[in-house]
Amino acid sequence: MPLLGLLLAMLLAGCTMTFAFDQCGRDEDCPQAMGKKQFCTSDRICAVGTPVERMCRETFPPSPAANAVPIGAILSLRADNLSYQALQLGIDEINALSGSGHRPLVLYLCDVSGTDDDAPKAMKFLARERGVVAVVGPTASGQVISVAAEAEAAQVPLVSPSATAPAIATLPQAGKYVFRVAPSDELQGRVLANLVLDASNQPRVGLLFVESVYGKGLQEAFVTAWKAMGGPELVGSWSFQEKNEGAVRNAVKHALGTSMTDVVVISYLDTPLLVRELSGLKTGSNGTRIWMADGAKNQFLLDLLREMNPPPDAHFQRIRGTAPTVGSTGSVYSKFQTAFRAKFGTDPSADAFAAYTYDALYAIAIAIAYGRGSPSGPLVSAGLRRIAGEGMPVGVGQSKFLEAVGKMAMGQQVPLDGASGKIRFNDRGDRMEALFEQWSIDVMMRRFTSVPAPL
Repeated sequence: MPLLGLLLAMLLAGCTMTFAFDQCGRDEDCPQAMGKKQFCTSDRICAVGTPVERMCRETFPPSPAANAVPIGAILSLRADNLSYQALQLGIDEINALSGSGHRPLVLYLCDVSGTDDDAPKAMKFLARERGVVAVVGPTASGQVISVAAEAEAAQVPLVSPSATAPAIATLPQAGKYVFRVAPSDELQGRVLANLVLDASNQPRVGLLFVESVYGKGLQEAFVTAWKAMGGPELVGSWSFQEKNEGAVRNAVKHALGTSMTDVVVISYLDTPLLVRELSGLKTGSNGTRIWMADGAKNQFLLDLLREMNPPPDAHFQRIRGTAPTVGSTGSVYSKFQTAFRAKFGTDPSADAFAAYTYDALYAIAIAIAYGRGSPSGPLVSAGLRRIAGEGMPVGVGQSKFLEAVGKMAMGQQVPLDGASGKIRFNDRGDRMEALFEQWSIDVMMRRFTSVPAPL
C-alpha cells in the first residue's frame, strides 16, 4: 500500500475510534441539554427524555396472536395503574371472542411518568415502530396537546380517557385524530363552583392550582363559573409547578397565611404532598374545607391515608371533590366492576377514570370494525366518528361487543352505553353527555364514597 494510502487508512481508523458513539454508560454520565435532563440510551448515547426501551416495555398479552391488530396506550403508571388494569380486562374480554370472525388485539404500553418529553417520543414510537392503528391516552391534558401533531402526521387517532382541559377541543386535530371520553372541565368548573358556593353563607375561598394545561384550564373554568354565580372575590390564588416540592410548599405556605373558609385545590401527581402540607389548616366545625377535583381522586390518595400513621382522620374527613362519574351503577358499570374485582381483587372506583379507560378501549375496538378486516388509522378515525347519533346505544363489554362490531362494519352510527355512561362524540371529538359526582373519603374503610353532583 502506498504511504499516502496507509496514512489515510490510519487516520480514518483513528477518526472511527475517536468519534465512536459511546457517550455514556449510565444516566449520570449525561449532562443537561438546555436545562433538560438527558438519559443514557441502550446505544450509549445521551438523549433528552426517557429512552424508548425503558418507556415502552409492556406488551399485552405477552404472546399475541400473529394476526393481532396493534393498538397503543400512553399512560403514567405512577398514577394510572388501575387504568392499565382496565385495559387488560378489556383486551382479555375482546380476545376471548376472536374466534367469532374478528381479529384479536395486542396492546403496546408506554409509561410516560418520567419527563415532559416522554409522551411525544412514545407517540412517535407507537405509530412508526409498532404500527398501531389507534392509541388509548395520553391521560394528561398537556400530553394530549403535545402529541396531537404527531397523531395527525402519522394518521393514528388517540382516545384519551381523562384529558379534560377545554383547550383540547380547539386543537386542529380535534374530532379527526383526537377524541376523548372524559367531559370538558368547562362543565366540572361549574359543578365545583356550585358546590363550594352552596357550602357557606359567607365563603372566603382560596385557590391552589398546578401550572399545567389541566390546572390552568380548570382554574379558569372555576373562576368564570364562580363570578357568573355571584361568588365573592377570592381571598387569593396560588400556583405551583408540577413535581416541584419547593413550589408546592411555597404555594401552600401563602395559602395558610390567609383566613379561608374553603380552599379549592386543582392538582394531579402532587396531591399527596398537598394533602400533607394542608394538614396545618384548622379542623373542626369552624375549620377550613378542602375541595379537590378529578385529578385527585386516585389510589395514591388512599395510599397516603394508609401511610400516615396514625392518620389525621379529621383532616381527611373534610376533603371533598368533584369528578366525572359513571352515574347510577347500571348494568354495564356493574358488570365491569364485578369483572375487575374478580380479576384484580381491587375496586375500580378507587380511580376516577378506570371505567373511562375501559370505555376508551372498547370505542377503539369497535371502531376498528369500520375497516372490515383491514384496519388503518384513518379508517379507525372514521369509525370513531360513527360513535354518534340518536339511536339506541349498544352496551360496552363482552356480551354486546359483536353486536356493536356488526353495526360498525355496516357503516351504521353506533352510540355506546359505556361503563361511564352514554358515549357519543361531537364533531370536535368531545363526549356529548356528562355526569358528575361529589366524592369524599371514608376514613374508617379507606375508600372513596360519592353522591351525584348537579350540573
